[in-house]
Amino acid sequence: MATIMRASEKHGAEPTEYFLIGEDNGQKLRIYQRRILVAGLRELGIKDTSRCQLALLLGHHSSGEDWVDVAAAVKVRSQDGQYGDNVWRVARAMAEQRYPTLEVVGWATTHPNMGLELTTAERELHARYFPKSYHVIYVSDPVSNERCFYYQQAGSLAPAGGFRVYGKGDNDKGEATKMERENIKRQDERIRDRYLEHGLDKVIKRLDSPTVRTVDWIIIGMLILVLGLVMLKPQKEAKVDDSLLKKIEVISTNVSEVNSRVSRLESQLKAVNAIDAELKLPGAVTDAGLKSSPSASSKNEVTPSPSAKTDKAKTGRKVNGVEVGSKVSLHTIASGDTLYSICEQYYGTASVEMAEALGSYNKLTPPNYDLFPGEILKIPEESVLKR
Repeated sequence: MATIMRASEKHGAEPTEYFLIGEDNGQKLRIYQRRILVAGLRELGIKDTSRCQLALLLGHHSSGEDWVDVAAAVKVRSQDGQYGDNVWRVARAMAEQRYPTLEVVGWATTHPNMGLELTTAERELHARYFPKSYHVIYVSDPVSNERCFYYQQAGSLAPAGGFRVYGKGDNDKGEATKMERENIKRQDERIRDRYLEHGLDKVIKRLDSPTVRTVDWIIIGMLILVLGLVMLKPQKEAKVDDSLLKKIEVISTNVSEVNSRVSRLESQLKAVNAIDAELKLPGAVTDAGLKSSPSASSKNEVTPSPSAKTDKAKTGRKVNGVEVGSKVSLHTIASGDTLYSICEQYYGTASVEMAEALGSYNKLTPPNYDLFPGEILKIPEESVLKR
């Protein structure tokens, strides 16, 4: 303590030449800071802007504690990012060794790109390790190049309106720390590069772990609510109008049936033409017994009805079991016709054997011998069927 008092007697005078940063009118504690220390603390913050840097402030204060002089600083090195009792004990021991004539007047911290507002942890640290009324905190932001002192006012820490910088041209008078003796006149390009690097680091960190704001949580909650309402809302049963498909199926079936009938009709017509060519009938082939032969038309005679017996022109030669000159009638099938009704019409009998023989003669498909309106059925002599 005696050493400190002697140093105060030697260096404890309040500086008279200074320039004011800010306004300290009405400020309870006048704060002085050596110019070379301003540059040194700025250089400390610029060297590493990835985290806060701490330093122990050394200097003098008046006996009435109405002013304080911050003349030097010692960097405080943390242990795994912690600043406990041992860290400050080591820093104070180093300060006493380097600056035996100075006393602790506070501490400094950097807020890279964080502004100048004190955190709760910093206020608790100051209350624990710096309880004196003249103990101050120097907060600087090396990115925005802002700075501010905090001091005790009405029982709490408050920002100083301004502080006084002295020692213009005083680069080294034996009390400068190693940090102060470093080259503090860096090129502006290097400083800008550090700011840019720090800014990029901030951007990358925010991209890696983006901050979720309250409005973001609200939007996420609304999206989840809307999704839940959509999923829980009863869905209308989808109805497919298959009437058109059914109509298409019916049309397709009808077309297939018509094609089948046309094919059968064509085959029957070919068979009739082949029989006519082979039999070489002298008279015209009658259609259901209603068309007259050439000789009958020339004489205005009508061909006998199907129920009448037909005359045979015996020649003694047979083709496919039919005597040449015998008559084969053609019958156009009408709705409601069956082989039994046709046999009854032309042969006067409707036996099963006769109907099956007539169906086989016309090459109909057993056992139903289906008939379709519009088809032509050949009606041969009864004797031909009985064979």
